Amino acid sequence: MGFISTTLIMLVINLPAPDFWNNNDAFRTVLGNTWRIVIGGYIGNIVGSFINAILISKLKIAFKNKYFLLRSVMSSIIGVIIYVLVAGTIILYGMTSFEHAVNIMFSNYMAKVLFIAVFSYPAAMLCGFLKKQERMNGGNPEEFNTNFNPFQLKA
Repeated sequence: MGFISTTLIMLVINLPAPDFWNNNDAFRTVLGNTWRIVIGGYIGNIVGSFINAILISKLKIAFKNKYFLLRSVMSSIIGVIIYVLVAGTIILYGMTSFEHAVNIMFSNYMAKVLFIAVFSYPAAMLCGFLKKQERMNGGNPEEFNTNFNPFQLKA
């Protein structure tokens, strides 16, 4: 959806404007870098979520299937750091000063950590409930041999 709307925005910005319209420069200023936001957000989300998934799996093994709340918070916080650094760099590079970019990324990071702090406990409670409903006793033995290489090809 983001690519479609971004493509349409770029198309509209670059179409010739009618004679009575004098605000094309304003539209370019506000919407001209939408593609950076979309691409940066997608790449940051993919990389951050992948790191989060690997960490929560590795921490599950390290903590012997215990301390779900701690594991989920730790992996989420590190995944968010990666997301903010990747997305923030793509979105803000060359658009603002380094100090301002760091301030924006830090504020974004703190908002996401606050979200994690508020919703991790209810999520852990839901996971515990579902675990009991599904009668899941422990970890899956296959989890210890999981290959996390996203580029592995099998013929």
